[in-house]
Amino acid sequence: MKTVRLLYPDYLSGGLDTYYFGAHLLRHLLPDNPAQPLITVDVRPPDGQTKPISDGIYA
Repeated sequence: MKTVRLLYPDYLSGGLDTYYFGAHLLRHLLPDNPAQPLITVDVRPPDGQTKPISDGIYA
């Protein structure tokens, strides 16, 4: 079994911009492990704009 470190700063599903910051903060707080490669999911940073709600789904 292979373990990876996943950086997935998904703030849209939770609706809080602080989730984006928290994901990056944890990346720096936890020590690097050469046996665990870091995989980053590119998510655009929060832009401060209100996201639309379509059929009850935010953003």
